[in-house]
Amino acid sequence: MLRTSAFTGRPRTPWGQRVSPSVIGSSLTRIVGEQIFPDALEVPERGMAPVLQIGRMSVPAEVEAEWNGWYNGEYIPGYRKVPGVIYARRYRVHEGTSRYTTVYEFTGTAVPESAEWKEQNLHSSPRSPRMRQAMTHTPGSPGVYTRIDL
Repeated sequence: MLRTSAFTGRPRTPWGQRVSPSVIGSSLTRIVGEQIFPDALEVPERGMAPVLQIGRMSVPAEVEAEWNGWYNGEYIPGYRKVPGVIYARRYRVHEGTSRYTTVYEFTGTAVPESAEWKEQNLHSSPRSPRMRQAMTHTPGSPGVYTRIDL
């Protein structure tokens, strides 16, 4: 769909002409993937969060299965309990610069600087130090993004 001529050749709206990457910047990240955590959409009516943190990462194939078990079973569930975290989900990337993407929804930009977030980062599981060493973040990742209300 995204690579079809119907999509790439579509007319741009006035808004799209003003905010396209060629106008406002040179860094574009497009991620096409399938959600792998949680298994289904939870609370679909919640609306858009005011702040997102998006992490893009890859791991070597020889540790991928163990890493995914750790990430889904130990790592991300702990972060979902940190005050200010609204939601968290993961994607296996089909088109992009990394193999996986994690999207956290926050109530504010201070969440990833909080003591609770840092505690979770340090002590999420006994396997965390080894699993983090296997992970490579894409340059600029993770990034924190704030919703713009017009």
